[in-house]
Amino acid sequence: MKHSLRFWLLPCALIALGPALLGHCGGATQQATETGNPPGVSEQKLHILLRDTGVEVVGDAGAVGAGATVNVTNRSSGDHGQVVAKVDGSFDIVVPGSLQDEYEVTVSNGSTTQTMRISASTNGLSTDTSTDLSSASCASLEKTLTQHVTAGFAAGDKSCQSDGDCAYADWQVACYSGCDGTFLSVAAAYPQVTDAGTGGATGVEATRATVEQDITPICNALSSRCGTGSPAACPPPPDPFEAECYARACRPANIDALTCNDLSGKAASHASDLLARAPRACTSDADCALVSNAVRCVAGCGYRVQSVNVSAVEAGQASVRRAEEYFCSRFENKPCPAPMTLPCGGGGSTRDYITRPSCVAGQCQVTSQLSQ
Repeated sequence: MKHSLRFWLLPCALIALGPALLGHCGGATQQATETGNPPGVSEQKLHILLRDTGVEVVGDAGAVGAGATVNVTNRSSGDHGQVVAKVDGSFDIVVPGSLQDEYEVTVSNGSTTQTMRISASTNGLSTDTSTDLSSASCASLEKTLTQHVTAGFAAGDKSCQSDGDCAYADWQVACYSGCDGTFLSVAAAYPQVTDAGTGGATGVEATRATVEQDITPICNALSSRCGTGSPAACPPPPDPFEAECYARACRPANIDALTCNDLSGKAASHASDLLARAPRACTSDADCALVSNAVRCVAGCGYRVQSVNVSAVEAGQASVRRAEEYFCSRFENKPCPAPMTLPCGGGGSTRDYITRPSCVAGQCQVTSQLSQ
């Protein structure tokens, strides 16, 4: 028999059991009623394994009560299997499916029944490559590779505070060739600003490194026994502005569904956020310069500026203009009413004030003072 790669899943992070069993594990979901005392289940002894024929749900010795009836159903396809636990409380059931599917497990023992859902988590995924990779078929290795890449990128950091915290990450990594991708959190989302000096590792880079390390044994096995296929011919990736931060998590934005106010608001927030990410370190006023974050489809008086290091001026201006073109061109094509021109200054003419870049406490800032 050929064995494919084994996935051992950590208990609380990887098995979602009912709250009555795992009150300390977040996100657990109880699915069925219980009568009498529920069958004993040891969470540490439940595993999901990937097999050539599907997914195997395994209970080690002591996982359930001796002689309990265990039924496993793939909630996506409806495929199911049923066994009676051995005298030592162990069992194993193979059902068609993948690690992305959710499975419903029902354990019955006489008059007591409990139903729970389990799924392979994208966190803490580990592999036992000592025997499985050497005997797995090429088809199984390809399937395992896809499972690992999917799980690895799904586990990437998606936390955000604004749209500018998100960027698209394609899944072209190591030996994997596919056109999928996901939006993840980044430290500096846009190359125009990063090139100006923000730098630093991003959530995208960290996720890629983790996935590449995880799939290296699989890639080695594929290369040595199955050869390498041709790279996929993928369409251009989404524009970075097609990411949005919703409920503090990155996701793709439906640009076509945005209202006039939404388009105007995103144009303003992106322009401001891009400049906010530019380097501001300075030692004197000469190190600082003003860059406007005003865009044509946003109401204002045109005096919206930020102070950045002089090295970031060109890249910052280019970033703002690209944000303006991306959102304002859609704003104008809807068509949306032209934005209002707002009065500037605090009751007087804007000419009464002089705005200049200044180095304050080692950071470029905008300062204003009344003209003489």
